[in-house]
Amino acid sequence: MKYRLGGILYGVLRDVAMVETIISDFEKKRVYIALIPCWIVIDYEIMQYAIYIALKDFESGINRAKKPHIELLLRLAGKDQIRETLDFFKLREGEQYAIIIFLEKDATVDLENIKVFLKESKVFEEISEYENQCKPHIDDIIRKHNISFREIDAVKRSYEDTRTAIKKIIMEKIALALLK
Repeated sequence: MKYRLGGILYGVLRDVAMVETIISDFEKKRVYIALIPCWIVIDYEIMQYAIYIALKDFESGINRAKKPHIELLLRLAGKDQIRETLDFFKLREGEQYAIIIFLEKDATVDLENIKVFLKESKVFEEISEYENQCKPHIDDIIRKHNISFREIDAVKRSYEDTRTAIKKIIMEKIALALLK
């Protein structure tokens, strides 16, 4: 099966139980939705890179997960175990999320249909395609990814700022996630 990126939306999650049901229902329509907490998105390039790698995993047959949204979560978390990854991305009401939508190549649903449905379901507030919605929490990102200050200092020698060093460390974790 080949997948493609259907698009990215942003919204504040209001109902965890309902969103899990909606995600399951969309899977029956060959639509796969990953929810990424915005506080962990240090840079959009990381999200785009992880999406690209997850799709490439399926294209080359090295995917660990059976579904693209789970493969994306594995990559973004830098993990190789699905249970650990789901704990890493535990859903919380009231938080802003990037809503990553994957479609099977022959899916008949499009981003606008999904956006309208999510707005009408009231599972999310403030559904938008506007990209600059994520506000990273650097200390939480460092903790969640188990990045040591020694790692940051070592990588920071090659870059001007701490944020860029953290971004490079996370990109390496994404690339190497399935080698564990």
